[in-house]
Order: sequence, then C-alpha cells, then structure tokens
Amino acid sequence: MKKLSAIVFILFALLSSFATEAVAQDYCAPLGFDLNLAGNYGELRPNHFHAGLDFKTQQSIGHPVYSFADGYVERAAINAYGYGMVLYVTHPALERMTVYGHLSDFCGKVWEKFRERQVAGELNNADVTFAPDEIPVRMGEEIALSGNSGSSGGPHVHFEVRGLMSAPGADDEYWYDPLPYFLDRIKDTTSPRISNVYLYSDPLSPRPRRRQIVNRTATAWGKVGFGLKANDFTDGNANKCGVKRVRLYCDGALIFNWNQESFQYDEQRYTNSVIDYAEWLDSHSMIMKAYREPGNLLRMIERIDGDGVVDICEERPYRFRFEVEDAHGNKSALEFTVKGDRSLGASAKNGAKSPTAPGIRLARAGEDFRIDTIGFHFLLPAGNIYRDAEIPFSSRPADPQALSPVYQIGAANIPLHGFCNLAINVGDSIASGEQLYISRIEGGVYRTEFTPALPIPFSKRKLPPTVKARVRDFGSFVVRRDTVPPIVSIIGRATINRISLSVADEGSGVSSWKVFIDGKFVPFDRNNRGQIIGCPAKYGIRQGGSHEMEIRATDFVGNETTVRVKRTF
Repeated sequence: MKKLSAIVFILFALLSSFATEAVAQDYCAPLGFDLNLAGNYGELRPNHFHAGLDFKTQQSIGHPVYSFADGYVERAAINAYGYGMVLYVTHPALERMTVYGHLSDFCGKVWEKFRERQVAGELNNADVTFAPDEIPVRMGEEIALSGNSGSSGGPHVHFEVRGLMSAPGADDEYWYDPLPYFLDRIKDTTSPRISNVYLYSDPLSPRPRRRQIVNRTATAWGKVGFGLKANDFTDGNANKCGVKRVRLYCDGALIFNWNQESFQYDEQRYTNSVIDYAEWLDSHSMIMKAYREPGNLLRMIERIDGDGVVDICEERPYRFRFEVEDAHGNKSALEFTVKGDRSLGASAKNGAKSPTAPGIRLARAGEDFRIDTIGFHFLLPAGNIYRDAEIPFSSRPADPQALSPVYQIGAANIPLHGFCNLAINVGDSIASGEQLYISRIEGGVYRTEFTPALPIPFSKRKLPPTVKARVRDFGSFVVRRDTVPPIVSIIGRATINRISLSVADEGSGVSSWKVFIDGKFVPFDRNNRGQIIGCPAKYGIRQGGSHEMEIRATDFVGNETTVRVKRTF
C-alpha cells in the first residue's frame, strides 16, 4: 500500500510538472520590463494558497499588460476585493487560461464589450463572460493597464495559469505554477531559508502542544509532529516568497513530502490545515505543519505511513532533517535531534484535561457533528474539520431587540473547510414575511431562510418558526429584525468624472444599489476601501447643466430606499 501511494504521488507530480515544463514557445511575459516578484505561486495564506505570481510594477500603476499568448478574453470583472479589476484569457492551443489581476483599466475593445453588458444588466462590480469569438487577442497584445485594485497591498500584477474546466463552474479547475515560463527572466541563485522549527506533542489531538526547538535539540515522548518557518528569496529582492518543496526525514527515512506543483479549486481551504491556524490568528505568524491531519486531502502531500507523525517511544536520539527547495532548484537543509524521555509521557498524561468538560462537545474529523437543543440546531458535516476538535457550546441572553438568545458555538481558531447548517428558533408570534436575519457577533450577516410554525402530525403542538442559514465560521449567533432601510447620501462634490456615494445600513447590511442619471443606469462600483464610486463620463453622460440623479438601495431583508437629487456637473 505504501508503494502504491508513493507511485500515485509521483505520477501526480510528474503530470503536474509536465503541464508546466512542456512550455510552448509562443508566449510572452505580461509586462514589458524586467520581471521582479513580490510573491510567488503556492504561498500559504489563510483560506487559500496564493494561486499565481505577483509581478512588481515599479511602485506605480498604468503600465501596459500584455496577453500571454493567442486566444480570447473569456471573462472580465470588477471586484471590490480579491482580484479587483481582472481579466481571464483562454488560450485554446495551450489548453490553458491566464488571469491578470489588480488592474486599473481594460483595453479599448474589452472595455467596450464590458461596458455594454454592465449597463444592459444594470450591474455594479460586474462579472461578465464573453463568447470565444467576441474578443480575440494575439500574443503580446495590450489588454489592460496595471493597477492596485482589489485586495492588493501595493501596485502589482497578479498573474495565473489555469487549466480549462470540464464545464463552467466545475470544481476540477487546476492552478499551475507559472514560474517555469519565466525561469530565464527571473534570476534566482539564492537558497530558501529555514528560520525556526517547532515540535507538536499529540499533533492530531484536539489540543496539540507546540514548542520551538532551540539549539536544534529537544526532548519528547509519545506522538509528535513538526512545523517550520521557511521563506524563499530571489536575487536582489527583499520580498519573502514561499518554498516549493518541503521534505522531512527521520533517521534517514522520508516521513513527509510536500511538492507544490498544482492544486484544484476545491483544495484551496486545505491551506488552513497546512498552516498553524491558531498561531496565525494570534500573531499573524505563518508556521507550516510538516504532518498531515486526517481531514486534509491535499494531493500535493505524498501519502506516507504516519503522514509525518512520529512515535517517540524509545529513550534514544531521533535524528531529523528538513530539506526545502525553490522552483529554481536551490536547496537548504536543517538537522535537529529529538531525544526520547519516558518521564515526559507521564507528566503529559497527568496534565491532560478531559475533552468532555461541561459545555464542551467532541467533534470527530470524519463524522457528522450535531447540536440539537430546544432553540438551536447545528450540523457540521463530516470532512469539514481537519482533526478532532473540542466544540464549546453555550447560550446567553441577548439585548432586548434580539429575537433569540446569543448562541456561542465553537472557537475562531478552529477552521471550517465547508459550510455548516445553522437554525435558530424564534417566538411563535413571528410570521412569514418578517424581515429577519442571523447576525454573527464577531462580524458577519447571513442571508436566511424562514420556516413558519408547523403542526406536528398526531399532536396539538407546533414546531416553532425557525430562521436558517449556512455558515463557514464558528462564533456567536443571534436572530435580529431589520425594518430600517439603508441611508444614502452623496459625498463631497459631484463631477462628470467622479461621484462618491455613502450607502450604509446598521441592520442586515447593504445588499445592492443602483444609480440612474437622467434616466440612464450608470454603474457605481465599490472599491477596496469600501467607497462606492461612479464615473458618469465613461457611460455617456454629457458634461454641463443640471442632472437628475435617482439612487436606489436595498438591504439584505428587502428594505428599500430611493433618493432623488439634482446635481450640476
């Protein structure tokens, strides 16, 4: 079984490597100057792996962005966060799609088609798909301008290489490392650096204990796992990048093998199992775990007996060696020793706490987990946590305006891979059509489904009305009512090139807004600072005279506001 697992891993790595190394020659870089990386493919991030390369743009925006190869623009979008203004270009001959994110503008022919669909669909922050024959592009053709839009920390172009999906919206889309296309354009003779190594006692238990290995020596007893901090650097560049390969050996035998060549869309959130998620929340310190938790199904981790977990069961030195490697083949290694000490096993056992303490429930990684009380119902489907976890559950009175108690479930440092079903009962007097929503005290509002009171067969009793939602975070949840519509105003002076709006809602939150100028819909997009901004000149509004503006805003439970004003610009 071990040999078969190794063969499967090697085949997967070879196929992924072939997909990036069998590089066609008819392609070009997305920028016209020397390529310099601000970030690389596969870097570990909360909730996702970094899916591409971040190319620096000389600390400024507005540089031409070029099509990687012949093809056609399949999609264009303006997002408030994430990729910001982004283009997706399909290259049929390469069987690849390239993505260009954080842009400041589209080229003329893309903008014309995009604007047409945006206005016709009355869309803000639009996401538009085009037919293959609508916007053809040639290799090296200018398709956009670089920018700093979306979730960007500074001017750069985010560039991805993806495989083509079997069907639109399918989960089998692959992200590949683009760096093999540019190895000769990015000088890198600098080896990765391992800065710290950590030991985890009982790593697969609900409460693993972490400590840093100092002076490359530690003592332990029982099952242990290891973590490390490691970064890569390119020549003459201070930016920290992620390492591509990590291997861990124990007494000369390979016990953990990570090879970051490609991943699928539905594997993104497994990064929360690869990193020490609790440490990231506490201090934004990024530790990579060199062992696989039971619920982590990432294919880039080779299946090896033990999955990186070692049983220290002899009073002797266990010799370990970390090896890290970057995409250019530069390598570094760090050796350390863990001495078995039987006395540590007894002290750890005596200090252990029961996982069934009052208010704590144990969830198994491979099983459904449910909580059903008189007023609160919760389903955590199997596979949505990466290792067994202790789930706190409690309730407390809410403020008088709330329609339920506040229910606290789980802890923020337990990541969820997928969605969970949440239902909270409300008073019998609540009827269909009530403007209800579920609020998470720590932040977040959830669209809800309302189930009215239902009779129980062969009984005079009724099931109480219930508000339902799908959630992806633990926290404190409460049901509230929202009868107040959003508040809308224009910020500052309105001009033909820029009008800023404030659309605010203290209840369920702003769901949508639409702006009409002289009866014509004009898109107003939200940016990465939460501002809602429109440029009337880009949508055919002529300068001069007084203009009629109508602004409509809706919250998540259907309350609406309409404001009509006149502005001269």
